[in-house]
Amino acid sequence: MDKTDLFQQKYKGQPDWELLKKIIPFAEFMKFYHHYRVDGIFRIPEKGKAMILVNHSLATYDILLLGYSIFDKIGRLPRGLADSNFYKNSLTADWISRFGIYEANQGNAENILKNDGLLLLAPGGTKEAIRSSEEKFQIKWDNRKGFARLSIKTQSPIILAACPGADNVYTVKNSVITDLAYKFFKFPVAFAEGLGNTILPRPVKLVHYIHDPIYPPFFEGENPDEEMVEQYHLQIVKTMREWMDQHKEIIKKNKKL
Repeated sequence: MDKTDLFQQKYKGQPDWELLKKIIPFAEFMKFYHHYRVDGIFRIPEKGKAMILVNHSLATYDILLLGYSIFDKIGRLPRGLADSNFYKNSLTADWISRFGIYEANQGNAENILKNDGLLLLAPGGTKEAIRSSEEKFQIKWDNRKGFARLSIKTQSPIILAACPGADNVYTVKNSVITDLAYKFFKFPVAFAEGLGNTILPRPVKLVHYIHDPIYPPFFEGENPDEEMVEQYHLQIVKTMREWMDQHKEIIKKNKKL
């Protein structure tokens, strides 16, 4: 049974399995190009709901490599959410949804988790992805509390996946245009350079480091109170920042060897 058949067996109806089959060669090539691996993939549950939170780089495809590796090694297809800007056009919305990536809203997120799915999220979103390289390795989740509320409400554990090397794929420049486009239109306009001052990605080594699951506090009622959400959010953000800092030091050390 090939990987596409396994997709069909485990997730009938969605997404577009033929389209997913076509991107497998790309995923395999990019894994080879970046010497990509996942450290601690055994921490991803083989069944049951969970939220996987990742840092967001301009490259973005490092998230795809994580999702592909989870399917390849565990046999589970994570579902993702994307910025609502990509769903304002029906053609774009249809194309993205064929990958099993849906518009970022509470309803879609809850449905994935209520069906015991793996929800793969980049809480920093576009803002984190287009930040300049002067801010690389930084986690910009301070004003993003929806994931904490969702985890508590659905009683889904959070698994942090840090890939600090992804911020070395491109050098992202400071730009007034970038800032204004995001401020007024929430649209990603970034100026960056990669290999040899081109748009080609640098062949840096990419590793996703998987943290032990973090379980939400128990609550009774329809929605958790804001104080509970706030404290849980602070815990998650602090842990992710420490996790990123720990592994960015590994990158710096390897460069000196």
